[in-house]
Amino acid sequence: MAGIVVSNVNPVGTRSTWPTYKSADQRVKDRFVCDTWDLGTHNDVNASRNLTRISRSAV
Repeated sequence: MAGIVVSNVNPVGTRSTWPTYKSADQRVKDRFVCDTWDLGTHNDVNASRNLTRISRSAV
């Protein structure tokens, strides 16, 4: 398709790293929790944010 960029991204570690400052904290069941900022998100949401960040930096 014209105008759509597709890139392959290695998903290893994307569920356990924060996309904004790339530090690894802890997973609690299906959530990923940041000890520094006391934030949490679902593992899959966190992974999708990381995959987006990685793919944008690869272009």
